[in-house]
Amino acid sequence: MEKTTKDYVKEIQKEFPMFSEKEINDIMLAGFRRLHYFIKLGCDIFFKSSRIYGYLIYFGNLTFNSAKHFRYYDWKYARRLRVLWNLNKLNREWNGYYYFGLTDSKYEEVFNSGRKKKFYTFEHLRIYKIFDELTPKKRYTRFYRIKGFPDIGFTYYLKSHTLESPEYIGYREKDKIIKLINDDVCQKEAKKIKKLQIPS
Repeated sequence: MEKTTKDYVKEIQKEFPMFSEKEINDIMLAGFRRLHYFIKLGCDIFFKSSRIYGYLIYFGNLTFNSAKHFRYYDWKYARRLRVLWNLNKLNREWNGYYYFGLTDSKYEEVFNSGRKKKFYTFEHLRIYKIFDELTPKKRYTRFYRIKGFPDIGFTYYLKSHTLESPEYIGYREKDKIIKLINDDVCQKEAKKIKKLQIPS
């Protein structure tokens, strides 16, 4: 049997008599619209009752396959960052930087292939608008940032691109903790940091 919010208004009003039926209905509609908005964006949503024998409601995908679960978590983590970015975009000014990471082998190939150069060519490079979307990818051990691109989205793939001394901003230690050269790099860009040399 199909029901609408109006079917529950009177029962809810018994618990909250200070609100009129119209106010309760408006609150419920606003909540359902918000729920639909996040589901449409691809967010997982979880509701849990505070009672011992309460209810659990989950919107999303469940799997017992560990490989699929890992990929799903990685995708959802990026989705969450992008949704939060869009929700806060009116209060956040993009700093104009895109970020990328290098594996140990890629770093050796690019930077330790001879004498130091002014321009470096990168093959199959993916750049990220949000630094936090890049850091969970544990294959990357060194992190850089670059300017000069317009707003081309949250992530962009460059098949082959030449950069002028990308700015080195941090590295990953053996314990997988990111060490930033300057804490302001990936936060609010409150201070202009000094351009660092590429490590040799």
